[in-house]
Amino acid sequence: MTSADALLAGAIAAGDPALLSPLVGDLPEDFLTAIARLLGNNGGSAEQLHGLAGVLGGGGLPVAALAALERAAASTVAAPVRGRIWLEIAEARRRLGGDPLTAQHHGQRLLGQVISSPKPLQAQGDGTLRVVSIRLEPLVFRDLRDGVADNPQRNDPVRSANAVAERLVKLDPVTGGAEDFSFIVADGDTPLLLVACGVEGDGPLSCFQTAIRLMPLVPVGDRVIALALRHLADCRTWARAPFILMETDGDHPNPEPLTAWIAAYGRVSRRLGWAWVDLADDDASLLRDMRQTHRQQVRWGMAHLTIARWRGPADCAMLDQYADLCRRAERIAMPAAALQGLLEHQKAWLDVGAFDGIPVCAQIITRHGDTAYYAAGLTTPGDKRPQSHALIAHAMRQARDDGLRRFHFGFLHVDAGFSAKLNSIALFKRGFTRSFQPVLWHAVYPPA
Repeated sequence: MTSADALLAGAIAAGDPALLSPLVGDLPEDFLTAIARLLGNNGGSAEQLHGLAGVLGGGGLPVAALAALERAAASTVAAPVRGRIWLEIAEARRRLGGDPLTAQHHGQRLLGQVISSPKPLQAQGDGTLRVVSIRLEPLVFRDLRDGVADNPQRNDPVRSANAVAERLVKLDPVTGGAEDFSFIVADGDTPLLLVACGVEGDGPLSCFQTAIRLMPLVPVGDRVIALALRHLADCRTWARAPFILMETDGDHPNPEPLTAWIAAYGRVSRRLGWAWVDLADDDASLLRDMRQTHRQQVRWGMAHLTIARWRGPADCAMLDQYADLCRRAERIAMPAAALQGLLEHQKAWLDVGAFDGIPVCAQIITRHGDTAYYAAGLTTPGDKRPQSHALIAHAMRQARDDGLRRFHFGFLHVDAGFSAKLNSIALFKRGFTRSFQPVLWHAVYPPA
């Protein structure tokens, strides 16, 4: 590696044209000017950086080429494109004598391919305690999980087996393919603790776009917690995930091994909260627990919107209405066949609200055990009328009439470290309920 190659790689990695100045006189002026212009344009697009990598590699600057490829991968949200670039990164690292497995894993996962690794994932053990992994013993894992009568995963709207399965069966255009690393800590054949977790594309070890939570199936001690954390660290290393996204309670003490583990290896923590509505309440109580402005907007919507729910094949036009609202809102629509399958099996409900006969809003509610979950909501862009409020209140009543116990809004991103958009969504959801449980999400980097 030449000094020019290293300096150029540093400038590209930082996206800072000023770092090119030591190269004046060592590399052609026109060449440096073109790179400075590209980096000055918000660091360059993925397509531009990918092209630059080809030029640099062909010009005998392999480290700078690798830096350009890595920035290109980070700059695109299209998983198939990012996957192909990651595979190029793997080859570039192999040629440079570095470890290409991280890029190879990321590339294959983003493309939805089977991960190839020379070293299989090993299950942990501690005396009579053992780890039962879905990767290594899928039938045993499912038998143990499904045999627990009061399994907390069953009613968890973002970590239920159905929610996890939905992430695994599709190749997401943004996050790519997914791998399931869920496991149970058992004492012999007795399940003690469940951990739902996995990796999507080049993302962290998490629970498929939410944080991992330790879910005791019976009261457990420190040895069980410690074994689960050791296996999580092994999963992260095997999957080449950048970190582990972990959840802890924010309103009462957490298990000591978990607290110590996060204190030792956690780097970033953010405040969130669960928000839900108890469906045992009558209509008056549901309204009373809402923010005053939400109550007013629910009443306006009930008076002015016609709300329809998908009930069967005769309502298939509603699928087109949902897709059209997604297009107008520039949102990615769930494929019609996948959505219809969920609707037909009563795993989800689709509601559409119309104003003067024109569809203006829609929502998808998913079902997880005795819990209804507000999975997605859409409104017409630029329309300032309160469209969603009545739709949500309608879904609460429908869920109650169907015998469900809770209507869940999922996680509210209340920390100032999240984007203003996420904070605004949290404020909107919080207006429907007084029930709120604070939690913390931690980015944890245990040693490989």
